[in-house]
Amino acid sequence: MMKTGQKQKKIFHTRPLFYGFLAILLSICTAKSLFEGDWRYIVFDVFALVCFLAYAVAFRKFVALGVVLAFFALGLGLYPLGVWMFEGKSFDGEQYVVGRVSDDISISSFGNSATVILKDVYIDGNAEGNIRLTVSIKSEDDVVAGDILAFHAKVKKAKLFELGKFNSFYLRDRTPYVAEVAANDLELQGNSLSPDESFRLRIKQVLLDNMGKDNGSVAFAALFGDKTDIEDDTYLAYGSAGILHLLSVSGLHVGLLFAALGWILRKCRVKNLPNFLICATFLGLYAWLCNFTPSVLRAGIMALTLLFTRFSGKDYDSLSSLGFAGILILLFSPLSALDVGFLLSFACVLSIFLLAPVMSKWLQKIFPKFVAASFAVSIAVQFGIIPFLGEMWATFNFLTVFVNLLVIPLFGIIFPVLAFCALLTAGLPFMGFLLSACGWGFVAIKAIAAFFGQTNLLLTIGPQDLFVVAGLLVLLFFISRFFMAKKRTKLVCCSTIFALGSIFYGLTYVDMPQKSTFAYCQYFSTSVVLLTNADGQSAVVDLASETFTKKMMMRLDVKHVDTLFVLQDNTLDDAVADAIGVKEIVRSTDAEGFENEVVITDDLWHVEGGFCFRYRHSGSRLLGLEFLFEEHKIFILRDWTIDENALERLGQSDFDFVLLGDHEEYAKYFSCEVYACENGENVSRSYEKDGNMAVKIMDEKENKNPENGEKSRKNVKNFVWRCLD
Repeated sequence: MMKTGQKQKKIFHTRPLFYGFLAILLSICTAKSLFEGDWRYIVFDVFALVCFLAYAVAFRKFVALGVVLAFFALGLGLYPLGVWMFEGKSFDGEQYVVGRVSDDISISSFGNSATVILKDVYIDGNAEGNIRLTVSIKSEDDVVAGDILAFHAKVKKAKLFELGKFNSFYLRDRTPYVAEVAANDLELQGNSLSPDESFRLRIKQVLLDNMGKDNGSVAFAALFGDKTDIEDDTYLAYGSAGILHLLSVSGLHVGLLFAALGWILRKCRVKNLPNFLICATFLGLYAWLCNFTPSVLRAGIMALTLLFTRFSGKDYDSLSSLGFAGILILLFSPLSALDVGFLLSFACVLSIFLLAPVMSKWLQKIFPKFVAASFAVSIAVQFGIIPFLGEMWATFNFLTVFVNLLVIPLFGIIFPVLAFCALLTAGLPFMGFLLSACGWGFVAIKAIAAFFGQTNLLLTIGPQDLFVVAGLLVLLFFISRFFMAKKRTKLVCCSTIFALGSIFYGLTYVDMPQKSTFAYCQYFSTSVVLLTNADGQSAVVDLASETFTKKMMMRLDVKHVDTLFVLQDNTLDDAVADAIGVKEIVRSTDAEGFENEVVITDDLWHVEGGFCFRYRHSGSRLLGLEFLFEEHKIFILRDWTIDENALERLGQSDFDFVLLGDHEEYAKYFSCEVYACENGENVSRSYEKDGNMAVKIMDEKENKNPENGEKSRKNVKNFVWRCLD
């Protein structure tokens, strides 16, 4: 790829491909920030460009500067292009849909719904993109891979961003649409599988028949990255031990198969161009079977680049190869720059390139060379993983380095054998006993994972700011051999980055002055409301998953929630309540054994956790929850059908905001600001149109009388609305 030039005084080598890749990556994120008006990221990008400009001018690297600026300009255009390429059409009302169920089927933990990816979709007779379809089921047999289904449903555009986070699964599955339907409303029109789906299902059945459900599902995940059928205890063991990467096809898997294929080709004396063409064909087929995931594409491109440089007589440069792979992927899928899987894959490889050689040199003073190199790679990978674990609210096991030292060599033997035996058994079923031997290996890996996963040395990591992640990568660069400066200069640079990073990280724990705000967010079919008053007290109405609730809190800079108000009993999860710091639970039904629980059975005004509220009933039927919040009345409807008389009585109340959830048809009864899940004629804001939202109340607090809730309220228009997505 890149020959080493004559020696001269340098700070680092200029690698057009690698720094061009960074420029595209940075500019795509910048373009997103420009659309959102997030000035912090824009300032960061400008600062990075100014630093590179100063370097280019000081060392007369004008060609490199031109290349980087050209790639940066290209990236600015790639973001809107990527959004345009992905987004689907907008539809009104119900549509007639015909689509084929792929082999991507996920059954919910309760067994009452299935999420499937519909391909070859036609909406009202027109060919459209894939649909992520949620089906209400009574049996897993209600949805079968390959079934061609016809149904009527509301088809909505998939939301790429939710609470400021990128929904990467829509991009990976290439599903610009989402829809919901009941299994009883489906009409079966035939069955058809694509060649790759037929192959995967055939291999999956072979693995399950010969290895059992637990080991077979783990083996299938290791081969193709599909983790939907893995048992919960197995997934938890792998996750707690820090070896989930074994179940997602990545550079490790591609490298093992590539090495095995290379060994076979050498034994067959296949060299140069034929060798390259065979390897390229093999890696292309494997990427196709793995649905062209970013990690497989990255590893495949880098492997082929290495092979090409060898038979062409060129020098292989690891960073240039990494940059070349990144540029190719982003040109064809620009939004991958926002995908945590894409970033994780590249960050892990980059941290190995930057840190492993330095770590290995240090560790060789204590351990033999091979052991030191293994330790170094394992430690370097953890540095690359940590910033992105937070995006998944995952745990970090401090013993992961030792677990990988035990597991990776064992997996390195099992995986190539597994791939060969699965293919062999698919054609020769009587050879299934070979897969049983592979199953013993996975039993051993699970036992190791379960043992080390029981440690108390676990740390739950939340999402990290861009500046923390960027600072860590810059720190690794200063430590690496690619930053060619004296040790004293390296020490000064590293100390500066570490000090600035520590200060910035510490500032995230400083409580800032709060504004009176309520957020209205949607988690599947559950509406979640988060309120924060000027005294810094926060409360939440109903709960979503821990991850979603924490993301909502982060968007509003809320560190903990003191009080939980319950409207929908099925949303009450004490584990989630504990995770967000809830000290008090308020509900209108009989207590069910939760600690610090307050039961309200009347319609009078009460004050709990700094919030003035009352439950509203119609007879014995709970209608909703009303808050007197900074001189404004907010009514949150309970998610069920309400009779017209009760709605008319509610409509006579002087509410300022009414939150209707899934019942946008009730908006006609209210003459105030009405928020709902779906858009409607009398709906002011909707999740469907505007996404998750927050309202900042601008009125100053006045002396209140919480006994009767009577207030002199100011103009409701004195508020600021903003989208949290």
